[in-house]
Amino acid sequence: MHTRRSFLRTSLAATTAILADVSSIAAKERPAVSKSPSDAFVDGVKFVTPEAPDYATAREVYNAGILTQPKVIACCTSETGVQHALERAKAENWPVAIKAGGHSFEGFCLNDDGLVVSVSPMREMQLDPKTGILTAGAGCRLEEVNQFLLARGRFLPAGSCRTVGLAGLTLGGGYGMFARKWGLTCDHLRRVKMVDGAGIIRDSNEEPDLLWSSRGGGNGHFGIITELTFNTRPAPAQFSSWKFRAYKLDPKRATALLEAWFDATSDLPNEAFSAWIMNGSQVTVVVITIGSREAKRVGRFPSPARRPNEENDVWRPHFSKESLDLVLWRAGSSLF
Repeated sequence: MHTRRSFLRTSLAATTAILADVSSIAAKERPAVSKSPSDAFVDGVKFVTPEAPDYATAREVYNAGILTQPKVIACCTSETGVQHALERAKAENWPVAIKAGGHSFEGFCLNDDGLVVSVSPMREMQLDPKTGILTAGAGCRLEEVNQFLLARGRFLPAGSCRTVGLAGLTLGGGYGMFARKWGLTCDHLRRVKMVDGAGIIRDSNEEPDLLWSSRGGGNGHFGIITELTFNTRPAPAQFSSWKFRAYKLDPKRATALLEAWFDATSDLPNEAFSAWIMNGSQVTVVVITIGSREAKRVGRFPSPARRPNEENDVWRPHFSKESLDLVLWRAGSSLF
């Protein structure tokens, strides 16, 4: 029987980016509230309509092909604001969608002719330096979380794309570059606060089943998440990454390369993550591991000078361009 952890240890994820730049140490704070009467937050919410100058920004999503046009976007800075947004949607009989990072590939964070509750402005973070416990607003994005935590010597295993929202990622499970070693983002979740469909504020500390249901169950089933609390880990001293590309692939060559890649990386240690990213006739392979390039042995690959079943059949550059060439050699290709 396959457990979730064993599956994570043996699977390769298709992802779109390497770990976000962590050179900045300042976390983004909650956006400033305009003092202009026409652009002000009132009781924690600002209702943005299509004719407003900031509508396009409030509506923006990762998938530019999504053309859905909400009637109103309620930008919320507090749980009270979320309550007011739901009250208006109920009074107008509008459908409701929930938006944080905007990375729903199918555009489920928007709707047509309804109200979108955007928790994107809720981006405050607090870290308890003694326990390493992080409390984050539902609008925080991974880039901000990485910057905030790494500057303080802490780390939260999460996804790989810097603009992904922390709330949506966690509620969907949260697979990323360090899941093979430390599990999913939701495995580190210890508390959620939400506003339910009736406008009541709920806390998983008082209703433990809410925490259980929020660990991978998906977004929006039980309410609108406003705050999340996580256990974090000490940040590793070093990360290393490698990137390789193959060009001008046809289906036959791409299939052969993928089969060879799965075979060659089946014994990667738990510290290593591999992503296979296809874009037309090009493939990008990303490998990330914890530790320095010099100290880490990322892989063991058969030597082209020996048959694969020969004793002591290993190849020791471990993860250089040559080792990728070797994988291609096994696939009968020469692409780099």
